[in-house]
Amino acid sequence: MELVTEVLIRLPVKSLVRFRCVCKAWCSLISSPDFVFMHLIRLHNNEDHPFLLTLAGFGEKAVCTLRSGLTYKKVTSKDYEIPIAKDLEGIGNYYRYKVCCGDGLVLLIKVITSEMLLWNPFLGKTRKIPPICSDNTKAAFGLGFDTVRKDYKVVAIRKHPRVSVEIYKLSSPFWTTITNCNCEESIIRKVDSNGVLMEGTVHWIAQSSGYIPSHMVLFDVNNEVFNYIMLPKNLRGYLDQKHPILYRGKVGLLHVVRNHLCSLWVTENDQAQGSWVKLYEVNLGIVGLRGIPYRHRFHVLSFKKNGQLIFARTQRNGVKLYDFESQETKQLLKTFSHVTMYSTPYKGSLVLI
Repeated sequence: MELVTEVLIRLPVKSLVRFRCVCKAWCSLISSPDFVFMHLIRLHNNEDHPFLLTLAGFGEKAVCTLRSGLTYKKVTSKDYEIPIAKDLEGIGNYYRYKVCCGDGLVLLIKVITSEMLLWNPFLGKTRKIPPICSDNTKAAFGLGFDTVRKDYKVVAIRKHPRVSVEIYKLSSPFWTTITNCNCEESIIRKVDSNGVLMEGTVHWIAQSSGYIPSHMVLFDVNNEVFNYIMLPKNLRGYLDQKHPILYRGKVGLLHVVRNHLCSLWVTENDQAQGSWVKLYEVNLGIVGLRGIPYRHRFHVLSFKKNGQLIFARTQRNGVKLYDFESQETKQLLKTFSHVTMYSTPYKGSLVLI
């Protein structure tokens, strides 16, 4: 059976779902928590992100597609189709907050309501999460995997009327409040929900406000504690865009100012202050007739670990890929719809099977 396990664990999700029908022994093996965990760890160790999961829609209507990470074209193979789940019929209203763990599980949070879902797109399965507050715009969320307890955790930072931190575990139906977590209320009150996960730590950006500088906020999923590192002084403006990213095994941020000046920063040690390094700076604006960049919104659709940025600015300008390392720009789509909500590197997993 060990040889069978070693072979099966290398297969994609869709194949494993089908192979559960081979015999009872295979069904039991593939559905077991230990096998799901081993398959998940193999995903973590594989740095390749061949696909991008894209959510797009307006109002009640939405489309979820799998796209190539190289060409941004839709993946049409049946082995990678995304089934429609009944709980996602109104997915178009989930657009304000979206958190993807990067290993097959997506957290969807509805605007101005208390509804939340954990969703495995490849399996077409969802898990409803109990309400944490009546208005989800008054909270920030993160999703991570506890490698010690082999369990997913959703962390919620409630901002009003007072700051509190609560945890929801996939293995438990209840939220629990955590107190000894090094919670700096003045900082985490400014946290944005769009975080990234690296080695068991969720990273968010907390924007500056008044005398409080901007920070990167870290949450250790295993130990359930916060840590903080200040951003460089020249990145503490409130009106610019700051996106936490993962680049070549390091945590960093993508900084966009005036909707066209874009810089890539990484931290050499995300547990230490003052270790930020600016690697690249580029002007990605659309220049007008007089050489003045148009002030259109800069849409960051996805950032890949190899330094490739997929972005859009206007419908006519379409979707483009910019490679920070080669400094080359490639046109991916001729037009762009502003109803695109989210695009992230994606791998399928067996979680929620």
